[in-house]
Amino acid sequence: MRVSTSQLNRLALNSILEQQAKASRSQLEISSGKKILTPSDDPVGTVKSLSMQRNLERLSQFERNGSLLQGRLAQQESLMTNGVNILQRVREIVVQGANGTQGDESRQLLAIEVRQQLQSMLQVANTQDSEGRFIFSGMDESTPAVPTTPPFNFNGSTNVRDLQIGPSTFIKDTVDGFKAFGFDGAQNVFDLLSSIATELETPSASSTNISAKLSDLDKALGALSVARTEIGVRLTQIDDQVALSSGVVLQLQTALSETKDVDYAEAITRFNQQLLGLQAAQQAYSKVQGLSLFNYL
Repeated sequence: MRVSTSQLNRLALNSILEQQAKASRSQLEISSGKKILTPSDDPVGTVKSLSMQRNLERLSQFERNGSLLQGRLAQQESLMTNGVNILQRVREIVVQGANGTQGDESRQLLAIEVRQQLQSMLQVANTQDSEGRFIFSGMDESTPAVPTTPPFNFNGSTNVRDLQIGPSTFIKDTVDGFKAFGFDGAQNVFDLLSSIATELETPSASSTNISAKLSDLDKALGALSVARTEIGVRLTQIDDQVALSSGVVLQLQTALSETKDVDYAEAITRFNQQLLGLQAAQQAYSKVQGLSLFNYL
């Protein structure tokens, strides 16, 4: 079988074009950092990459939810601590006021401080977040949890929002203000503080009646302490979930990189080899062009 000069030219030219295409492809991979430039390059790898990317985006949303919750719950934990401190101070006042040596005038002064502590407790209950939402009002976050004047009723909602921080982990974004401030009992904390002040203001108040308030104060302290503990548990859950999610994110990022990112060392080596192949094809083509019987006549 004889091969014509035109056939040799075509074969040599095709070899050059093939080497150019391969080198161009490698150059695109190196410049983009991706080895899957179009879905048709690796259909299976493309599907896997999209799935892993969606999972990473989902985990990223969980991370944002967790960060939001951490800030919100940390603020609530601080507020509950403030509430506990208020009640502990009132307890000291009650013990002091129950002392039989106290006169009406000194008890009046103690009553003034109790009413000041009542206002501080109302500020705790009606604290707003950075967006103006009342923290302890549950889902009814546009309404103050408690009126600032009697009667002290709970005006918020006992329903609270759940935020998802993991594939199967949901955390409530606030404690139940109804329970925390004692509205589920015989006397809420605000009515209790008001009644203590009234008792101290009563002329010739009975030391026994004043002392009787201590058991109610202890119940109120217990309710706030339980709420504070619940917040601490939720913060620990968030920390645990963040640690778990971080490991999953790292695994996904590694797998995603292995699937779609270029191996620069391999790609550069391949590119250099393809350049050598292109040069060889060009040299072969130039030799083929020089082949002619007229060169030997």
